[in-house]
Amino acid sequence: MPAAALFATAAPPPSNAAEAVRGARTTPPSAGQQDLLDQLPAGERPGFERLRRGWHARLCPLDEPERAAADAIVGFVWRGATLAALEERLLRGCLEGAVPAGLPSLAALCRYRARLAKDRELVERDLVELRDHRPQPLPASGLNPDRLEWLAARLRGQAARQEAEPVAEAAPDPSTPPPDDAPRPGAVGPRAV
Repeated sequence: MPAAALFATAAPPPSNAAEAVRGARTTPPSAGQQDLLDQLPAGERPGFERLRRGWHARLCPLDEPERAAADAIVGFVWRGATLAALEERLLRGCLEGAVPAGLPSLAALCRYRARLAKDRELVERDLVELRDHRPQPLPASGLNPDRLEWLAARLRGQAARQEAEPVAEAAPDPSTPPPDDAPRPGAVGPRAV
């Protein structure tokens, strides 16, 4: 099969970002994110899952450590949005003259926002470091489409020859003598030459 035909069989790229997010592979959440999911109300889980799929489609984590870092970033984004909603309620209450009961102080929310930003920055740095340590692919300088076609034809030829060859018997034919270097039946140890 020519290389151009091989590439034609691949799925076409998504036409927009929404298709890319919907088609993103779903992976199980990391342990830390599973704790966050368990605490979410059932109505908020679909939104969280959409956010997670979107970030995974954007970051393309390759293995478990990268998935854990991507999940941590999703958690920071979600917590930041929750924090913004709390700030909005607190500021609206301050403007109306009645601070809602049970909300933390504005100073506490600012400290929490700074902590989230610092932790997210550390995780993003870790993700960059993990990507820097990914195994490097072998150089493919000599693998143009014609070379790939030649390699594929050669492999198909080898497979055809192997199928055409008779299958070797599991046990040797007793009428043929063993090779000179093979141990003789009943011999105790290696032969002295």
